[in-house]
Amino acid sequence: MKFTTSERENKSFEPIAPGVYDVTCVKATEAGDKSYIALEFDLANGKEKVWDRLYSDNAPKAKFMCQAIGKEWRGELTPQDMMGKTVSVDLVIKENAEGKRFNRILTYKPSTASAQDTAPAKPVNEDEIPF
Repeated sequence: MKFTTSERENKSFEPIAPGVYDVTCVKATEAGDKSYIALEFDLANGKEKVWDRLYSDNAPKAKFMCQAIGKEWRGELTPQDMMGKTVSVDLVIKENAEGKRFNRILTYKPSTASAQDTAPAKPVNEDEIPF
């Protein structure tokens, strides 16, 4: 395999505006000697990504994820549970000590899109049709 020797373009990642977004998990991996699950999400627009980590010592955030994906909380969550699932996230912007701004996911909720897609249609009562 031949590799190019030109330097790669240095792309800066600007944070996404704060708000609630529907995202789909495209990568979930146990990392840090299984002390956390590293997550990568695509935004619904397909053009932007956000990342998060679910740490084993942060059960409340993992519980929110379980609720968002429709899994009963039993104190356990695996990367496979989240792959391909769409959830809503509450996204904020934080700043580190060096002044670099980045996104942080505060919490997970059931996707607003999936709630609309799965809502059962109301049955039509023909006796109530006004014409």
